[in-house]
Amino acid sequence: MKSSIQRQAQGPEVVQDGPSHLDAVVQSTVPGMGQIVLGTLCLRGSELALSTPALGDLTLGGSLVPLGAEHVGRQVAMSLMSAHSALVLGLVWDQSPAPAQVQDLRVDGEHHVIEAQESIELRCGEAAILLLADGRIQLRGTYITSHATATQRIVGGSVHVN
Repeated sequence: MKSSIQRQAQGPEVVQDGPSHLDAVVQSTVPGMGQIVLGTLCLRGSELALSTPALGDLTLGGSLVPLGAEHVGRQVAMSLMSAHSALVLGLVWDQSPAPAQVQDLRVDGEHHVIEAQESIELRCGEAAILLLADGRIQLRGTYITSHATATQRIVGGSVHVN
């Protein structure tokens, strides 16, 4: 009786005759070579790399789609080539609308054309210039001035002032 009391005080006896249940669960959840997993494209220094929750960082072993710095942070589908590298099969489609890309337009040169089928609108705050396909041009603003160093003409089928 004394030995059973001592055993209870020490805790249950653990007998391990092979891999534990925890080891078996961990082994079954770690992806193996050839399996397709999801990860994130990231930068390691100046090189593209892959990151997965289960495997950590992986080397980019190759890709079936073009990848660049603009794809960093995107989720990718990949096939494991080894314990440390993977082949990217493709980018995971992100159905959220892409943010509008704002670009500076600097035009230097002889002649440039910006063309649209229906209309072109230039806006800045409360001011706007609207060019329509039917030939109409609208200027909108809180205060509009017009300056000319030479002759300024206003020509039209009819001209209305106020």
